[in-house]
Amino acid sequence: MTQTMNADLGGQATYEPSRFRIPVMVDFDDAMLGGFIATMILTLILNVANSMNWIHFDLAKIVGTMMGLTGEHAYWYGMAGHFFLGTVVFALVYAAAFRAFNLAPTWGTGALFGFLHWIAFGVFLGLLPAIDPVIRSGQMNAPGWFGMRFGWVGIVGGLALHLVYGMFVGGFTNPRSNGADLNYSPTPPVA
Repeated sequence: MTQTMNADLGGQATYEPSRFRIPVMVDFDDAMLGGFIATMILTLILNVANSMNWIHFDLAKIVGTMMGLTGEHAYWYGMAGHFFLGTVVFALVYAAAFRAFNLAPTWGTGALFGFLHWIAFGVFLGLLPAIDPVIRSGQMNAPGWFGMRFGWVGIVGGLALHLVYGMFVGGFTNPRSNGADLNYSPTPPVA
């Protein structure tokens, strides 16, 4: 909101509080810790869902085969790749987005980014038959857009997992002020 005040020379001066916002600094180490913990929890939940036959989706194998590996190597390297993506890549993307959009990292803003992450992941799932050799060969069924092949468990479960991931990254990522007060709000000059 722009407020208009009388200037000393009789003209109009405008005051725009958004120009004076202090940029939010984030702690990238904390973001990666949140990403690691969230990735551990999500991997555990995915493994339980697979073992209870709610879904048939081996994320580690998919990541591994996308690296061009087969057999046991695909699973173990895929699991390492999955943890690298969750701990480093996506956690740093979230932290950079907090900074770029000048949003304080919280559980809520993390959940918002988790929702956006779920949308991108849902589209990626729909594209898997075109890019993953295991699904193309018929060794594993395609999950469909947003995991629709798994019914409500795939869609709602995928959304819930991404919201949890975002909440952990947002909740663990501490804003740093670098000596400035993050709650500082300049007041317009008095004429």
